[in-house]
Amino acid sequence: MNSFRAASLCFAVALGLVPRVALAQGPSTNLTAINSRLAAAEAAIATLQNALTDETNARLAAEAALQSSVNAEASARATADTSLQGNITAESTARTAADTALGGRASKLEGSITADDLVGTYKATGFITALTGSGSSATVGILTVNATFTLAPGGVGTFEQSGAGAGIAEASGSWSRTMLNFPAGAPIPLAWSYSGGTLHVTVVGILDSNFNVGAGGRVLNNTERTLDPTMDLFVAVRLE
Repeated sequence: MNSFRAASLCFAVALGLVPRVALAQGPSTNLTAINSRLAAAEAAIATLQNALTDETNARLAAEAALQSSVNAEASARATADTSLQGNITAESTARTAADTALGGRASKLEGSITADDLVGTYKATGFITALTGSGSSATVGILTVNATFTLAPGGVGTFEQSGAGAGIAEASGSWSRTMLNFPAGAPIPLAWSYSGGTLHVTVVGILDSNFNVGAGGRVLNNTERTLDPTMDLFVAVRLE
């Protein structure tokens, strides 16, 4: 309490001395000092206001630039997302189509084919043996055949072949040998049909045989006895 009273007394004395000091300095000097301090204060306030205005403008410009960057980034992200989704959709569509095509090819390899799947050109190789004999005579013949045939839509096509062979014959204890060679001639017409895994091909005067169909129509094979003493083996591979 005594400290508070002492401080109050000092403050009162100071207030009482202020007018005396001001009067001692003179009215003109005091006013000039006050005006000078006011001018300095106003200048300081103006400087502070300018600094505040500059800072405000800088902050607003920075916020605008930041917002512009955010908008640009959002737009770029949206464009990238759209592009990515387009790529994903395209990839998914391509994969689905590839899977469907692969499933179809696998189904054909398992034997699910139609006559249309056999349309194309084939390269065939044949091996023919002939054995005959009666009494004192016997004949052995071997023939290799190379053929190219085309199966066209509608059960028609073309066939051409070349080949070579050899034969030996015995008559009354005497043996003779015969060589055979025939070049490819002009393509001749053929007829064909397909049912239940079997391809039937007819070339008038040359071929009238059934072929087993394998590998989705890519491979054909035939083993049969065409004439009583003759055994045939043919294998054909699809070229296209």
